[in-house]
Amino acid sequence: MSKSVFIVLLCVLFLAVGFWLGRGKDGRASLQNGQRLPKVRETVKPVEDEEAGSVVSSADYAEGSSAAAGVPDESAAAKKNAGAVKSVDLPYIEGELILRPKEGVSRAELIALLKERGIAVIGDIPELDLIRVSLPDDMSVGDAQKFLKEKDAVSETVRNAPVTLEPAPAAENIRQGTPVGSSALKLMSGEILGKGRDGDGILVAVLDTGVDDGNPSLAGQTFGGYDIVNDMAFVTDKNGHGTACASLIAGKGGEGGVLGAAPKAKILPVKVMDDSGKSDGFAIAKGIVYAVEKGAKVINLSLGTTSETTLLDSAIDYALGKGVLVVAASGNEGKEGENYPSTVDGVLCVGAVDGEKWKAAFSNYGPKIDLVAPGVLVAAAAPEGGVVLMSGTSAAVPLVSGAAASVWSENPNWSAEKVAEKLMAEADDLGSPGADDWYGSGLVNLYRALRTIKEKDLALASLYFDPPELIQGESTEMVAVFQNRGTERIVDGAAVIKIDEKEEKVLLPYLEPGASAEVRRSINLPEGRAKREMYLEIRADASSDARFENNGKRILISQGK
Repeated sequence: MSKSVFIVLLCVLFLAVGFWLGRGKDGRASLQNGQRLPKVRETVKPVEDEEAGSVVSSADYAEGSSAAAGVPDESAAAKKNAGAVKSVDLPYIEGELILRPKEGVSRAELIALLKERGIAVIGDIPELDLIRVSLPDDMSVGDAQKFLKEKDAVSETVRNAPVTLEPAPAAENIRQGTPVGSSALKLMSGEILGKGRDGDGILVAVLDTGVDDGNPSLAGQTFGGYDIVNDMAFVTDKNGHGTACASLIAGKGGEGGVLGAAPKAKILPVKVMDDSGKSDGFAIAKGIVYAVEKGAKVINLSLGTTSETTLLDSAIDYALGKGVLVVAASGNEGKEGENYPSTVDGVLCVGAVDGEKWKAAFSNYGPKIDLVAPGVLVAAAAPEGGVVLMSGTSAAVPLVSGAAASVWSENPNWSAEKVAEKLMAEADDLGSPGADDWYGSGLVNLYRALRTIKEKDLALASLYFDPPELIQGESTEMVAVFQNRGTERIVDGAAVIKIDEKEEKVLLPYLEPGASAEVRRSINLPEGRAKREMYLEIRADASSDARFENNGKRILISQGK
């Protein structure tokens, strides 16, 4: 090997090792590697943070809470309020297939052919031209596919995959985040609720473990519904997951109750999971079609699977083709890569943030993330009354579904695509400027999505450090992101930065509504402790700003002696 080749290989190895070491435990790359950072937590004591959510205390909840004071417990209630749905160890259900008849072959002809070989029809979805069959004991799936191919009677066979509710996010991942509690709508700027239609006239389908409207927050909020699992009209929820989701969409609030993001919307309960949280792809597909046929405008899927299947693709395509908005969870494994079906084109993929608007440690991330919403210990309704704390992207999804219902009720002639675009265009930018893999377009902002007035609003959207630790005698880079959250172009925006006693004013570029810009400054902490406390103050400055509460932060960066 020549000396020059050896040097090149050594450089490549050095860069690879440097990149790996530069990644955090959660796989985040530093900005020096050309990657977008998530919004990382400041490791200094916050002195003033007007955008932070309130800390949860046990006094905030009625009897029956599943967690208190920000520490998740391992009770049955907490475990029932699980996150996304995932495939179990067995990738497919043995002994059955999903069939689509070939063009020109009638359903009656196909059923007669199947009967001859002892193949029993156990379900169908006429709208998708799908038939679910059970195979006789002496026939393998491979044998059945060969038999059907020889008969030239079907155009497609699909395996049915089992799915089950996965455990709640890991306790350590929940503890890393600030609890949301009853502050979910506050974090989403939901103060405008009660001044408009608030989802009136919009039917939201909750495909889950069922919905129990015995909770005062949901009394009178459900409309019809169906139990796909047991094939009956009476819907119950002995698990609690579906009830909690429904309350975050259309909870009526009131004393001790849960207020949803669309309190005048109606819930269509579609039970696709049994009481233990088990289901399969066919049941979920059938639930989607049922919801569409019953007139649902929004379908809430606080579920997912790691196994993609054309079975769910067909059902989601059917819903999207009928103008329905489908909202799904990114998943709770804290990994790069969102769970299916949130990855399907046209589906609104939702991640989770905590009470201080940091990405939840458990929230899956990637290029498909569209929006985020609160998802760490969120107060939600429990079956038959009371409140539980729900963690996971499962909690974030219904808050987005409710927001969509509220926007749609104010704009009934809009398409599903326009509703989704409105939510993304008016979201609060988090992390680096613009859409990113951790927050998508940002945190849903109900006030901005529903406002009808013109106003000027320059906000401090995000503040983080790179590297995140502030260490005496070393320097770190401060990254501040400013966003135009108003309705008009801002041409006189500025960032005012005060580090210790030194103040600097930095002019921002012109910002169109919704646009963001960042300011970076190096912060050097003196060796040893200063004789007095040192602060970082940063704020947005623009003339005629309508909302000063989101303009800035003041943070203690060095303790005094």
